[in-house]
Amino acid sequence: MAVGDPNIENVKKAGKEFDSGYDPTEWLLRELFKKYPNSTSFDEVQLKTRVLNVLYYTNVQAVNVVARHIVNLKGLDSEIATGACDAVRRIANVKLSNTKRCFYSFATKYCSWQNPTAYPIYDSTADACLWFYRKDKFAEFKRQDLGTYARFREIVIAFRKHYNLEAFDFKQLDSYLYHRGQEIIGK
Repeated sequence: MAVGDPNIENVKKAGKEFDSGYDPTEWLLRELFKKYPNSTSFDEVQLKTRVLNVLYYTNVQAVNVVARHIVNLKGLDSEIATGACDAVRRIANVKLSNTKRCFYSFATKYCSWQNPTAYPIYDSTADACLWFYRKDKFAEFKRQDLGTYARFREIVIAFRKHYNLEAFDFKQLDSYLYHRGQEIIGK
């Protein structure tokens, strides 16, 4: 089912479509992050990281290393609770052996599940959707701006405002960006 251009009806349609196709996944993640709301216990963070990685296809090959990295980030829970954009950067940048890796999409998803009202999710589908609608001049940005979380969130907020979608929180808007982005990529 095509969701079409951004408007209230189509965002609702995308939400219903997302819920019908991903309800068990969303329920599991919601329950998991509710049961383990903090990022200080390795076992809890490893479980959340592993499940999020599998269900959201984030391609984190070193789940244990990433989980340990998250646990070692001092003050992370308070940053996430306040919606600090820097939490995404801190989670995303991981040292694997002697190589630095950036798990940007994973980090946005982790923060979003910890605090859904403060963190929109970045992935290739959200990127494609926002880049496609750049033609409507809802915000001035370059493609690489989507890779900087503070800027990405500003762009999502501008998108929401431009299309009169302020009634939707980031979680609801994520469903639209995901489905519409898939349609755009498929064209």
